[in-house]
Amino acid sequence: MADDFVRTGRYSKSLIKPSDTQLDPLKMNVDLVFPKYVSTVGDAVQYLLLPTGYSIPSNSEWLDPAFVIVGKQPLPINQRKIKGSVKDVLKALAGDQFIVVRDDVNRLVAMDYMERWEK
Repeated sequence: MADDFVRTGRYSKSLIKPSDTQLDPLKMNVDLVFPKYVSTVGDAVQYLLLPTGYSIPSNSEWLDPAFVIVGKQPLPINQRKIKGSVKDVLKALAGDQFIVVRDDVNRLVAMDYMERWEK
């Protein structure tokens, strides 16, 4: 346990371990204004994922057909400026009916359409 700390000053020590966002890049907080060339929801998702090391699968067979449809839609004007964790922004861009699906080995992220079971 003593090896987990490094002295940073005369009376202070810091814990040596990766932060939560280093362990899970999708927890990273972002404050984005999408550039003009980002025109669709799919473009926005790709732009959002750039700094995380994750991407959308290039094989559309792996993607939920509903997410492919949503990804082709224009990016709403009220979402051109957005902030939150990467995961929360993904959910906001795709919509309430989607959940984040991830492949950590291949660093891929997609959204699956889930029907609401509660009516």
